[in-house]
Amino acid sequence: MDTPRTNYEIALAGMAVGKRFIPCRPGEKVPLVKWKPFREAAPTPELYERWFKDTRNGIALLTDGMVLFDCDDPEKVRLVLDECGDTPHRIRTPRGGEHLGYRRRKGVEVTNRVQLRGLPIDIRTDGGLELWPFSWTADGTYAFVGDPLVPLAELPVARIGWTRERTRSRARNAVAAVPAEPAMAGRIRFPEPYCLKIVSVQGQNGSRGLVRVVCVLRDAGRNPEQIFMFVKAVWNPACARPEGSDAEIRHCIGRHCPKA
Repeated sequence: MDTPRTNYEIALAGMAVGKRFIPCRPGEKVPLVKWKPFREAAPTPELYERWFKDTRNGIALLTDGMVLFDCDDPEKVRLVLDECGDTPHRIRTPRGGEHLGYRRRKGVEVTNRVQLRGLPIDIRTDGGLELWPFSWTADGTYAFVGDPLVPLAELPVARIGWTRERTRSRARNAVAAVPAEPAMAGRIRFPEPYCLKIVSVQGQNGSRGLVRVVCVLRDAGRNPEQIFMFVKAVWNPACARPEGSDAEIRHCIGRHCPKA
């Protein structure tokens, strides 16, 4: 096939090498369809034609089996390349960052994460989506840097050990950031480290993440001010994208914590 020039041609070319795509709203990162069933059954050429006959629609790859690093900051692209090596799966984002895609090693646990190690780098893996060319947003269009239209088996394996160090450090700091008092009987023993596993991504029920964190800390016996300080200083910058405002955090605490 010639070099794809439309999202429909990209979808067909990707289908030939085992990739799966879904459509997104024009100019947005929001899927146009309920896409999770397509993790089990690949879309057909007929569906692709129906989805992408409107050339304004965006296109997103299902990232199952991958470890995709979404670098908002162009300077962080080199960090990922230094840690994981080069990859043909490279896509430039409208703001000048890049998506760097690798194959997930079998048996290695990886989860979708935001702000890896406090840096402007997100991880997408099973259950994630990646916007592809020729999608666009208000900031501009996505563009190919490498050649992502290769089979998953031909991508280099991601090295992910370097991604975990800061998370453990944040967990230790989180425990130290609040008074050393035990959680209530029957509750989560170490609630702050537990909360650092809860992510909040806009457009993916992100507000539920904040509610869950507040409720976990409340049930562990933390008072509203302790909850606010942890969420603002630790959880918010590490796990929320975009970060919530102080007013949003206090509103959530006010709704879900009993009045003193």
